Amino acid sequence: FPFNQFDIHSTCDCPDPVNPCKHIGAVYYLLGDRFGEDPFVLFQLRGRTKAEIIEALRERRRSIGEHDQNSESLPEPEPKIPSFHFDPKTFWTYREPIDPALIFLVPAGGESVVDLIGNPPADLADAQDATQWIASWRDRLTQVTQQIMTQTNEANE
Repeated sequence: FPFNQFDIHSTCDCPDPVNPCKHIGAVYYLLGDRFGEDPFVLFQLRGRTKAEIIEALRERRRSIGEHDQNSESLPEPEPKIPSFHFDPKTFWTYREPIDPALIFLVPAGGESVVDLIGNPPADLADAQDATQWIASWRDRLTQVTQQIMTQTNEANE
């Protein structure tokens, strides 16, 4: 099998400047279709018949089987399953050190994104009002997020 496009060399005497041209593409398509019907065609193109390939596989299987019979092997040991003690008081306790990238610092009061955006108006009468408020909230959230990211980037520089 070719491993990349550079392992396949093709030429055509048509005036089309691209390679593969539509003629070579058609040949590739037909070859692929033929390989799908009978994969041994690929070996035939490389000079080996289906019978030779099957015989070589049988010989290899025989030699592997003989090797397995000749080797004295111990039975595979049963895998040990670690014992698990369930204690509901400590089940949700994480005992490993926490990755610093996972630590989330809660902002001081009045500085969270929800605090900066504000509460929804109390007079949301219908779904359209709620939809409009959510859209404005989304826009405001985008602005606040961009401000926070800008401040963070400036602080890191």
